[in-house]
Amino acid sequence: MSEQRPRFSPPEPRFGAEPAADAVPDASGSSRRSVWSPLTIVLTSASAVVVIGLVITLALLWGNPLQPSQGEAAAPLESGGGGTGGPTDTVGPTPTPYAVQPGDTISIEQDAVFEDGFTLVYPKLGDWIEQDIVNRPEQLTMYAPDYSAQIQVWQTSVFNSNQTDKELTLAQLNRINDECSYGATGISEPESYLLEGEDGTKLELLGVRADECEGGEVWLLQRVMPLTGTRVHIVLWSTTTLDDNDELLDKLAEITFTTP
Repeated sequence: MSEQRPRFSPPEPRFGAEPAADAVPDASGSSRRSVWSPLTIVLTSASAVVVIGLVITLALLWGNPLQPSQGEAAAPLESGGGGTGGPTDTVGPTPTPYAVQPGDTISIEQDAVFEDGFTLVYPKLGDWIEQDIVNRPEQLTMYAPDYSAQIQVWQTSVFNSNQTDKELTLAQLNRINDECSYGATGISEPESYLLEGEDGTKLELLGVRADECEGGEVWLLQRVMPLTGTRVHIVLWSTTTLDDNDELLDKLAEITFTTP
């Protein structure tokens, strides 16, 4: 019997079967998925908008430099506040010069012009104790003998301004905290005080009061007259209620002014 030979059969295919028609296509070649997904497009568009906005902003800032503010303005009398105004930030009307005549009563609404000058007359020292202020050599500062009260009287020069007497006076009243080492509380609304001159002329000053100023009550009186070039600065302080301190109020009543 002849030797039986093994049956020949073809080898298995090396590359496997062909993919089915509904199989997932290869990521390579012409069928590769685009990298510009919807999310990528949105993010790219947003970045472009931001860049364009920055370019426009820089162009506007380069063409319109900021201008420094000029002068100090104040809020109307009813509020007693103040702020900083620029050349286009007009608080009130342009000053209208008023030439003061002997015997006139000059309200804060009038922009006073003392054509022959204005000189503040300080109260007499008497038995009060004078204190020298190094940075204010022309200011009179004196204490009651028991140091329970103090008065400051000072006339300073001011530059001409396009703001009114009222505006600049209110701006100075905002500085009442500067008169107290640790500030003050209970600041009042502005009130009127008439300062009478030796010729009978009456000049309206504005004042504000505050509590808890170094253990007492403080009263700041001001009148700024840029068209005359001068300012009246008066400060009263007392450990008791100001209206009850007759000796301090007598010192205030001694203050007057001359108009040569």
